[in-house]
Amino acid sequence: MDFGEILSKAWKTIWKHKVLWIFGIFASLGSGGGGGGGGGGGTNYQGNGNFSPGSGDWNFNGLPPEMQSFLENFADTVTNIPWYVWVMIGLGFLLLFIALIVISTIGKIGLIHGTRMADKSDEKLSFGPLFSQSLRYFWRVFLFSLITGLALFILMMILIIPMVLLGVLTLGIGMLCIVPLICLMIPAMWIVGIILEQGTIAIVVDDIGIFDGLKRGWQVLKENFWNLLLMGIILGIGSAIVGFIIALPFLLVFLPPLIAIISSGGIENWSAISSSLLVSLGLCCLIYPVVLLLGGILTAYVQSAWTLTYMRISKRSDNSNLPEPQPVLETL
Repeated sequence: MDFGEILSKAWKTIWKHKVLWIFGIFASLGSGGGGGGGGGGGTNYQGNGNFSPGSGDWNFNGLPPEMQSFLENFADTVTNIPWYVWVMIGLGFLLLFIALIVISTIGKIGLIHGTRMADKSDEKLSFGPLFSQSLRYFWRVFLFSLITGLALFILMMILIIPMVLLGVLTLGIGMLCIVPLICLMIPAMWIVGIILEQGTIAIVVDDIGIFDGLKRGWQVLKENFWNLLLMGIILGIGSAIVGFIIALPFLLVFLPPLIAIISSGGIENWSAISSSLLVSLGLCCLIYPVVLLLGGILTAYVQSAWTLTYMRISKRSDNSNLPEPQPVLETL
């Protein structure tokens, strides 16, 4: 397998068809977790560090007066929020989580299908037709991810729970025997991830079902283990380095409050710290769109490279035995 050809073709594909950046942004949204939850009131913090239920007072002794006032007001506000508001907040986060999964799935399908079309034709891709054609594979890819995700979760629980019990019963000594098993699980899960990646691509490229996609992913890995492993290492290490560079501005924007804390010798100068936190928050809002775009481009490149890898390995780049999809032409 020509790794250089695949990697260079993936870059040429996403550079020529910049509409894939949009699908890359969609797909990257699923990699960022969104969790939410809320808890009701009824407990209050005392200055000694303990929570005392039902006292009705919030005490933050030992903190600067401005910070005490801020925390007390915030705590009182949280405590007085009705329970049904927490329920609505929880439902809102749940709907947001579902929406991110749907958008991420469509983004992934669009990248696979778009790369497939770009590899067989020089026609420019456009968003509308590519989006509508991606919906054809949505439920298969979604259920494939759901079923395999649940299966992996159950398997992990079966392995982890006995480990925890063994560690408790042996006062932690048994955990030393489990370390080698944990070390083996890391590359095993990586290999499983490659199988699932190839299976997802097979569902879209070969237009097959869920379980056929899983079997196809296993078959491709079994017959091309070292090629896929090397490609996984290249893309994994490369995307990790680039991803860290992309995320680095988020780390730098929190330097102002850190400098404020160090220069004031602690958290006594709360007004300066709060001002620097507002500056950091403003910088985050400015930087996030750029980071989101760069992350989408990175996701588009990695997915395009994996798709081309599957097509080269499967010798399906001509797609001669597959039904012809509608051409995706650029609309002016």
